[in-house]
Amino acid sequence: MEFDAVVRLKEELLVSLIYAPAEPSRRPRYSGGRSRRPRPPLAIALGVAPAERENDFVLAVRVQDPALMEAPVLIDIINRAGGQVNIDYIGELRQLHALPPPMPFGAVCRPLIAGSSVSHIQGNAGTIGLFPLAADRTRRVLLSNNHVLARNNAAQLGDPIVQPATADGGSIQYQVGALERFEPIEVPGPNAIDAAIASLHDRLGPPNLLIAGQRAVRGIRSARAGEPIWKFGKSTAGTKGRVGVSLVDNVRVQVAGRGEALFHRVIEIRGTNGPFGTFGDSGAAVMGTDDFAIGLLFAGSHTKNVTYACDLPTVFRKLGLPLDIPYDQP
Repeated sequence: MEFDAVVRLKEELLVSLIYAPAEPSRRPRYSGGRSRRPRPPLAIALGVAPAERENDFVLAVRVQDPALMEAPVLIDIINRAGGQVNIDYIGELRQLHALPPPMPFGAVCRPLIAGSSVSHIQGNAGTIGLFPLAADRTRRVLLSNNHVLARNNAAQLGDPIVQPATADGGSIQYQVGALERFEPIEVPGPNAIDAAIASLHDRLGPPNLLIAGQRAVRGIRSARAGEPIWKFGKSTAGTKGRVGVSLVDNVRVQVAGRGEALFHRVIEIRGTNGPFGTFGDSGAAVMGTDDFAIGLLFAGSHTKNVTYACDLPTVFRKLGLPLDIPYDQP
């Protein structure tokens, strides 16, 4: 199928099958009829996956409830797609912040380096993704996940951000900045991103804009289904993978301390030689082989070689970060 045809089919199926019709409530309405209450969406995510032929695509179906693997709704989806589907059971997904013990690349980094350890002063460890220009275009800010910098909405603006992370031995003496802005994670959602930014202390000097201090970021763009990618995270360092599915809707992620949240239009990633990311890699920038940044890693599976990232242009837009100038412009 053509890419746009898969996108249209995905949206139609989300409305007609995944978000099932409301069910009657037992409480009568004032008119004497029966009210209708929303039914939670089925635990099936849909996206766009590459087919075997070049420039051909299929409907990706990702099941998170094992009971649905043989459910009639799955047969309906296969039939509606004319059999052009890529089906997989991915199970439960969790945010990828880390608990102790300390992991590799959790050392003090001055100047600050993308790919190194970071956290809220009271949070668990994650990874510095990028150093975008702030909305006022006069300074750099630190970009990572909401659950890394803002503790899943529990933090206050102005709270200390430390490098290395508290789980890696960081403390208030290692404060590098303060929480400046975050996109709240709504439960049950839907959500588009898990992201936050922190201001940087002037005394630190300019950060190193190279990923892991080695590779330049040429710009920001959206992911392409099937493309090869790489990342550098504080726990697994440099890994390679492939965008398995793009524009994934209705992904369920366990949000620490909050419950289950839905995410839309995210990126599914498969590692080339083992997991693409693990706990502590949350916030890492996902890079195309052209060295354009395409995503922000935020969730993954305990048992499957699958991780998920937020679409990076969406992250920039929602956090008010400029996209119209080169990333590496001083």
